Amino acid sequence: MYAFIGGTSAAGKTHIAKEFAKSSELLIHVVSIDDFRKEFAKDPKLKYWVNVLWNKNEDDYWKTITYEEDIGNLVNQSEAFWPRILEIVKKTKKLYEHAIFEAIIIQPHLAKKDLDFPGFFLINEDKQTLQDRFEKLPRWGKTEKLQRTEIEFLLKHDVKFIKQEAKKYGYNVFNNSEDAMRELQNIF
Repeated sequence: MYAFIGGTSAAGKTHIAKEFAKSSELLIHVVSIDDFRKEFAKDPKLKYWVNVLWNKNEDDYWKTITYEEDIGNLVNQSEAFWPRILEIVKKTKKLYEHAIFEAIIIQPHLAKKDLDFPGFFLINEDKQTLQDRFEKLPRWGKTEKLQRTEIEFLLKHDVKFIKQEAKKYGYNVFNNSEDAMRELQNIF
């Protein structure tokens, strides 16, 4: 059996996948797609998308970006990586009987089109939790002010987008680990 967890940054996708795998009686392999970013960066066609945000001036980005452009970056990055992700899925399925694939870049429209197994989306809507996570493990923000701005955009754009898209394609969206763990139990 296989499952995927998509969703927003710092929602707990990796933690939940690993905790579920650890507590399961099944041998479940966890595939964190983010672990492949260095490999993706070696491909000239993907290098731009690996560094799509880091190649920009963060302060300018947040001051000038629109909702459509911000979400467009997320979708375009996901679509650029998708063929490689499908290769990873195919290879993993040959090697493991059970696996959970987790990543921000698993988007509802792509999952619906190409994945033959169930999954769901996990979001984090708690500003304080996000601040704590970004303080410990900054994604992009080099200053506290820029991290707060990134969190505002995440809450305003990414959460809204994932909720809309997941609903459109018939996927559940959870904002807490208990519901996500229950969903994985239902799948496995």
